[in-house]
Amino acid sequence: MAFTCGWRSRRWGFEFKCTDAPRTTKSMHVALDDLKLEHLWVVYPGTLRYPMTEKITALPLREIGTLELKAPP
Repeated sequence: MAFTCGWRSRRWGFEFKCTDAPRTTKSMHVALDDLKLEHLWVVYPGTLRYPMTEKITALPLREIGTLELKAPP
């Protein structure tokens, strides 16, 4: 499932996964292109934030409240 959020003319995407080791999928890349997302965060139950690609970042669920919607890390 993916959600998008427009903020100050930017489009962000969020996808929620139940796995401890999320991987990129074709549908993530399609969503980035079709929805013209600036960045996609994959929210998951793990503990590490890490880049999956230049425009996709794995984000631990416990950090979602601290996420600042600005240029991604």
